[in-house]
Amino acid sequence: MNTTVIKERLHDYIEHADDKHLAAIYLLLEKEIAPTAKYDSDTLQMLNERVETYKKGKGKLYTVKEALESARKPNDN
Repeated sequence: MNTTVIKERLHDYIEHADDKHLAAIYLLLEKEIAPTAKYDSDTLQMLNERVETYKKGKGKLYTVKEALESARKPNDN
C-alpha cells in the first residue's frame, strides 16, 4: 500500500472515529505531532508583540522580496 492510500484511509477513519478511538490514536502519536518550540520565550513574546502592533494598524508587513532586499542593503550606520 502506498503512502497516498495510507493517508487517505487514515484521514477517512479519523473523520468518522468515535472519541475513544481518536484519543487512542492521539496517545500513540502525541510525541510525533505535538508542536515543538522553535523559539525561546523572549523571541515568542517579541513576535507576538509585533503581531499585535500590526493588528492595531501600527505595523507594516513586507513581502519576502522586500525583506530580502532590505537585508541585503549595506548598513549606512
